[in-house]
Amino acid sequence: RELGRSNQRGAALLASFLHAPARPVTALAVKDGTLWTGGEDGAVKAWGVEDGHCLQLYLGSLSPIRALALLPDQGLLCTAGSDLRLWELDSGEVAAVLHWKAHEALAVGG
Repeated sequence: RELGRSNQRGAALLASFLHAPARPVTALAVKDGTLWTGGEDGAVKAWGVEDGHCLQLYLGSLSPIRALALLPDQGLLCTAGSDLRLWELDSGEVAAVLHWKAHEALAVGG
């Protein structure tokens, strides 16, 4: 499918971010024109696919993000690493944290 001019610019911005060696992306989720990325630094960001701008920053994870899952009906984002976190999609606030000691999570899904 051919991308419009704004989509091409947004795709180029996102591609440059995803390939930046200082910020490796380890998890992705996408829905309705928004791309969420989780990284080795524990940060999660929501990006506008149309323009490549950061829409929301989710800070607080203490380990690399290994998986992301959207729960849009509940208005939540779930991230997994050394803990499982539920985030409010709109505010970026942590709604809940589940800690475990044995292993880092490699996937979340529903």
